Amino acid sequence: MPYVPGTACGTLRQGMTDDAAGCIVMLDASLPGPFAPLPAGFIVVDGAPFSHAMISILGLGVPTVIVNRAQAQELEAGSTLMLDGGSGWIMMTDAADCPDMKPVSSNAPVSIAASATTDGTRISLRVSARNKQAIRRAVQSGAEAIGLVRSEFIEPDDGRPPDAAFYHAAFRDLCEAAGGLPVTIRLLDIAADKHPSWLSPESGAGGAIGLQGVRLYHDEPLRGLVLAQLEAISALAADYKLRVLLPYVADRDELEYWVDVLRQSLPWEVPLGAMAETPAAALQIGRWLEVVDFAGLGCNDLMQCLFGADRDRPELLRYLDPHAPALYRFLRDVVMTGGESTGRIQLCGVLPQLPGILPVLLGLGFRVFSVEASLLQPLGHNIGTSSLRDCERLAERICAATSSREVRSLLGMDVSPFAEKQAESWIPARTAVTQAGRGRSLPGSSGWHAWSGWCRWVFCWPASGRFSFCPRSPLPLQHYWPCGGNVRSAADAGDNHRQGLRRGKGGFRISPRQRGGRCFRDSYSSSRIKQLTASGRSPVSIQRN
Repeated sequence: MPYVPGTACGTLRQGMTDDAAGCIVMLDASLPGPFAPLPAGFIVVDGAPFSHAMISILGLGVPTVIVNRAQAQELEAGSTLMLDGGSGWIMMTDAADCPDMKPVSSNAPVSIAASATTDGTRISLRVSARNKQAIRRAVQSGAEAIGLVRSEFIEPDDGRPPDAAFYHAAFRDLCEAAGGLPVTIRLLDIAADKHPSWLSPESGAGGAIGLQGVRLYHDEPLRGLVLAQLEAISALAADYKLRVLLPYVADRDELEYWVDVLRQSLPWEVPLGAMAETPAAALQIGRWLEVVDFAGLGCNDLMQCLFGADRDRPELLRYLDPHAPALYRFLRDVVMTGGESTGRIQLCGVLPQLPGILPVLLGLGFRVFSVEASLLQPLGHNIGTSSLRDCERLAERICAATSSREVRSLLGMDVSPFAEKQAESWIPARTAVTQAGRGRSLPGSSGWHAWSGWCRWVFCWPASGRFSFCPRSPLPLQHYWPCGGNVRSAADAGDNHRQGLRRGKGGFRISPRQRGGRCFRDSYSSSRIKQLTASGRSPVSIQRN
């Protein structure tokens, strides 16, 4: 599964070592950082894409691919690999063919290609950060602001509970690194997946989903620590552009209560905002903006509530589906709720950083995003090459879709990585597909071959080269000529989608049509394929080896 764009090549190492620079490092998703020196790339085993453990890797900007344990077992330590974090491909290669790639520098400057669509709509790209290094990258990248500072990750090195003096020094350093950009500090957001070292497990704070954010502020030690944060922010407000964000607010009554509390501790010129991270809260966001200056839409927590799936559990990955059309219909309702105030809603989380998703969100009406600094460049380029009208049409089609498979088709994707684990058991027709790849005619075929009937969609994992079938939502298998040629399927249509794999010498590969086009889902007879081919409208095209 793709996670962080970019390509990397190097020797595969198991776990972090002191000499990991220039290598591909395979990690367990639970392995904590820091990662120094940074390797050329990461392969993360059983990673949960929306978890904070993975978000910390996302922030490093190192090309990253997520695999399951079965795929990981087929990757041998010491072998030379090439990986593409934008497509999810992992390929074996020879050391002699591996390009000389320099280790990734956390301070390497990049630039945003554009912050406006091709038809002139302004889009605000901000950065979510947890340390000075990420903020420096944001400044170098041309970010408009620091949209979110995760203050729960800012803690003393000795493990003692922080106090007002500590927060004053830490927040001042962050503001200095920001170089005059507005900085939004989210107050402590202790949760099941965010448990700082100074907080005793016996406290019970953040031990369950929903027991987090402002819901913990009434009790010690969180009450005293939040007051310490407010004291530090108040002392710095005269010299820096600071904003304050309340996490995990439930409803307007709770919001009004905490706004009153904060106004007693902060200067009036400090803008206040609140995070909507549950469906109930998100659907009230328009009314919230009557009380606060801005709002954040926390997609990671929002999705786990919407789908009923813990974002830290890899075994629930299939249910936390970013391609579910219900998710985008829900987000459309949120935008409608916000009305004319939608420009004050900042969308946070991993969702806008996934391949193909940002144009959909633009089409729904979102204009402000807080993302990882390492992804500003590709997201900025995506914005600069997108037409708002095209984005709106795409969003309309996505919202009208009936299945995740249809959404992935509209986005130019062939198969969902989120169905990976379920797909492994669907291999009864593997032999037939392999035979087709070797150039053998299937029963009843002659020269031109169309495989009709309701079959499962074929995909291939590059690490193993094995074929299997994706369950759920049966789809007519698209059509291949079993002639040993390089087959191109309209089901993979999309200009920017990845190239497929070649299976063996003279085998076939599934890859995108070079020109964009609609996805054909019907089964065609041999004669009909010939007719379509003659007219230049074939659902498949072929190139001989």
